[in-house]
Amino acid sequence: MTAAETVRGWLRGAKAAHLAGVFTRLGIADLIGAGENTLGALARAGDMAPDRMIRLLRGFTDLGLCAEDEPEVFTLTETGAALGAGGPLYDLVLTSTDPVTERAWSALEAGARSGRGGFYETFGKSIFEYLDGDPEWRERYDRFMGGHTTTIAEEVGEYHDFGRYRTAVDVGGGDGTLLAVLSRRYPRLRGRVFDRADGDFLREVPAGADVYLLKWILHDWPDDDAGTILRTCHAAMPAHGRLLVVERILPERAAPGAPRDPELSDLHMLTVYGGKERTRAEFERLCARAGLAVELVTPLPSGMSLIEAVPV
Repeated sequence: MTAAETVRGWLRGAKAAHLAGVFTRLGIADLIGAGENTLGALARAGDMAPDRMIRLLRGFTDLGLCAEDEPEVFTLTETGAALGAGGPLYDLVLTSTDPVTERAWSALEAGARSGRGGFYETFGKSIFEYLDGDPEWRERYDRFMGGHTTTIAEEVGEYHDFGRYRTAVDVGGGDGTLLAVLSRRYPRLRGRVFDRADGDFLREVPAGADVYLLKWILHDWPDDDAGTILRTCHAAMPAHGRLLVVERILPERAAPGAPRDPELSDLHMLTVYGGKERTRAEFERLCARAGLAVELVTPLPSGMSLIEAVPV
């Protein structure tokens, strides 16, 4: 592939993301699924002139979200159906293409220079403070995180034996999806979610549990704060306690075209959260400074890893 083709592919990807967002916000998947599949019906439902709606519909077709089997009559593809309300990708697309997210990414350079991330540079507050003031965004964010967590939780339960534990604390566990999935698989396990409404996990977490869970928490924070969270967990753990961290692990060096785009994920953490993804060595150093030793790292099918640490 030539340099020009590569760059055009990047730019087409940006346009495709916008188009997928329009498809999702207009509810095209649900309309077609309910039989409103003609140009006229879709134009009326979208409150748009037919000569403009047809251009969008053919753009959706170009993306593979629907197909025009007859002139001006459309059917859904499997990908398009996944963007319907309640579908597995619905909240991901809405969140990723929301103007709030796009404004944060437009400040990528400023956020990288300051180290606070594009979101903070744009809105003057962290994403978590923003969510506290916008219930609609908070609801969508929680649905997106909860849906993705279910898949990860199934993997965590399969690749780690929770049958050895009686009690667990999910630090920053949001709506409790992770513990709910694990408890179904391991009925003996009794867990507690500790999130912002319960207290500040930079200061303390409930003490005495057999296992502490940090799923997608450390990557939200820069090293100093991530280290504080680890020390807080360590202080709460009994001698036999174990800490399980679920995160993406970066390769030690960037590889162009690597699967799952780990470096882009790292930039997303910087831009939206002011945090970072880390290499295994970086996780080991963070844990060591918190008095914890990494015993085992288990790659999961999703591309995440399960990092197991114990008190030194």
